[in-house]
Amino acid sequence: MPATSQTRTPQARRPSRGRPQLPTEILDIIFAHLTRRDLLTVSKVCKTWRPSACHQLWKNIDALPLNSDFLQLLPTHGHLTHRLDLILHAQSKLEGKPNDLLAQVLQDTPRLQHLCIHLLGYESGEFLQPSFAAIRTYVGGSLTSLGLKGMTYAMESEAAAREFFLSLSRLTRFEMDGPVFEDLSLILDSLPLLTAVAFKGDRVRSRRSGVLTNSNLQLIGTKLPLLRELTVHFNETINIEGLENFSATCPRLTRVDLRGCQGMLAYDLTIFLSAQPHLTHVSLADTNLNDAGLLILASPARAAQLMVLNIRKCRNVQTRGVSQVVVACTNLQELNVSNCPGVWMDVFSFAWSCLGLLRLNLGGIQGPMPSQDGSDTYVKRVIREEDLVNMYTQLGRLHHLEELTLSPLPFYLRLFELGRASVESMTRLEHIS
Repeated sequence: MPATSQTRTPQARRPSRGRPQLPTEILDIIFAHLTRRDLLTVSKVCKTWRPSACHQLWKNIDALPLNSDFLQLLPTHGHLTHRLDLILHAQSKLEGKPNDLLAQVLQDTPRLQHLCIHLLGYESGEFLQPSFAAIRTYVGGSLTSLGLKGMTYAMESEAAAREFFLSLSRLTRFEMDGPVFEDLSLILDSLPLLTAVAFKGDRVRSRRSGVLTNSNLQLIGTKLPLLRELTVHFNETINIEGLENFSATCPRLTRVDLRGCQGMLAYDLTIFLSAQPHLTHVSLADTNLNDAGLLILASPARAAQLMVLNIRKCRNVQTRGVSQVVVACTNLQELNVSNCPGVWMDVFSFAWSCLGLLRLNLGGIQGPMPSQDGSDTYVKRVIREEDLVNMYTQLGRLHHLEELTLSPLPFYLRLFELGRASVESMTRLEHIS
């Protein structure tokens, strides 16, 4: 909530209910969970804010559908924007071609460092070349991160494509969601300083317009010696062949995100994790990962370096593997094991060593367990009072926790004081569900 200061006089009248009044001066402001409409509404009274508050509001603008209100505010506030995630929608009722609208935005955001363009409902053939020209002209020298979504990337001229990518002299991160450029090596040769690449496919199979192949992955590992971060979402093509060839030439990844990549078997992921000894951030949500992969991350040589682990919806992971992580990985800051049917409340019976956790997600931990006979049936489990005692005891030791997500759990009045003491010990807790 913003802190406000108002001048009151005996003659001051109470404002009418139908006409809300703005405070005369806003001294400070803290934003959380603003919608795009909120952004445009509060921006119209920016003149009453401290400059620092205005700067924080406009620094990061994520997933904003381009509209006329935003375009009107850009000349005044666009110079403050460092990060822009822009949606160009064919039904936005804006006049002009999408590439002209993009050029208008880029003219007013000269300090832009991250740009992500999401094209919806437009044919990208006519959009791509003039848009690349606008990016190169207005922000090419300042961009460090570029994302292109909803587009096909066939370039009429190879020379024009090479000229565009060579102009992005400071680019270190590149993201796309559709089909890979016809000549991926052209991009990689033009961007040797890339440290992060992302290929974010769509969860819905019918909307996947293209895929990253094993040969593409091998090419990335060969062409980008500085690569430290790899993101591939919802890919069913890449397997052990691509992973092994990639790791042979690029073994120094620190961050990997393979969410929804079901083409990799548990053994493939285990081999890949073994071949990447420097990983600190690991997201293998909705994959075939099993305990063997977790044991590699929790091994004595690597446990201390793991900081983030997301294994949400991993059906093959069991309590044994997760318990090794929470016991061995002392520097873990974020852990998500939600909706892992093989992980049960007995994970709290171990002495957790990751006492610096900031975010913990255990949603679904009380759910039914897959049957051990190989069938698709599930076995219902009953939470005992002892399980809750262990849970409250372990959670009460996580004094740095900022976000905690649990499932609906049974309530025992006898444990009320223990549960309350556990929550009260989390002095930094901001979100609990």
